Amino acid sequence: MKYLIVDDLKLKYSEIAPLKSQLDIRAGVLKLRQKIEGYLGIDEVSLIIDNKLEELYKERHNDKEINQIPQGNICFINGRLKINEQLAEVIDKMGNESILMNENRDFLAVKIFSDKDESCDSSRFLQKDFQHLKKEITRADLWLSLDEIVESTKECIKQDYTDFFYDKDNYSETEQGVTVINPYDVWIGQGAVLKHGAVLDATQGPIIIDEGAVIGLNATIEGPAYIGKDSIINASTSIRNGVAIGKKCNIGGEIVASIIQAYTMKPFRGCLNRCYVGEWTKFEAGLSIESDFFIDKKVTKIRDYSLVFAFSNSTDENICQYQEVRGSKLEIIKFDKKVKFSKIEHKLLKQYLNEEA
Repeated sequence: MKYLIVDDLKLKYSEIAPLKSQLDIRAGVLKLRQKIEGYLGIDEVSLIIDNKLEELYKERHNDKEINQIPQGNICFINGRLKINEQLAEVIDKMGNESILMNENRDFLAVKIFSDKDESCDSSRFLQKDFQHLKKEITRADLWLSLDEIVESTKECIKQDYTDFFYDKDNYSETEQGVTVINPYDVWIGQGAVLKHGAVLDATQGPIIIDEGAVIGLNATIEGPAYIGKDSIINASTSIRNGVAIGKKCNIGGEIVASIIQAYTMKPFRGCLNRCYVGEWTKFEAGLSIESDFFIDKKVTKIRDYSLVFAFSNSTDENICQYQEVRGSKLEIIKFDKKVKFSKIEHKLLKQYLNEEA
């Protein structure tokens, strides 16, 4: 059986991340596609994504087939699926030539036999007719919005810790002067550094400090929380109430109930509360961005490749009101000079910047 994870484009993620598929949204510790791969135990997986991203993803993921349906028995899986161990078993037991749906008749998974190799992107997949397939119904949900994913970060981190990190090798030895509360719910990756005065409090949920991360002097992390690989949490930073931070970020101030994608730089003081921050975002000052989450379930969203230097904290718009610089000088936004553009990424990003100008 060959597995293909489908980006059905329903989250409209391109409005936030023009060079990313919604399959790469971080929901807790893992991205959406990584959760599906993990629960189904898939060694080789193909992706069905927007054709605009096909060339770029073939370059980024040369170990995966992109927008290709192979010959043989195949299983399509909706990338927005809220998967768990029980649902993975249901998918595994599906019959051939069948479609798995929830009570709302949303597509969850499809198993068919393909008699030929063919190319297929997200739009072409959504036009396929599966009415002739045997219908199987199960109780399951799909992610409906980016706001919902941010809201669910606490529970996602707890689930990912239990199912994917609890039994992994844990380099949890800490230096004298570091306080760890409820250490059985703390996982520390190889090469991570916790400096004097750091406090890890896993009373309310697990804490995962991934490989190579650095937790600065007197920083406080309250679980559930995930700190990505090689990220830096600056001195006296406070992280609490469900925060997931991607790899190679530089974070300071106070972060509450938020998702921060990779390569983001927020070294200054200031609070982010109920926010989704895209990749390669750079904060130029000690801004405080706080969404009125408990009043109207709003989450502030900051797009990829933003240089945030001023903010109007309006409650009238769901998408954040912020000023940014977008221009042809890519060094403005690519602040980590160790990471180089590929020709494809350079072309697509310049096109995106020109469209936004």
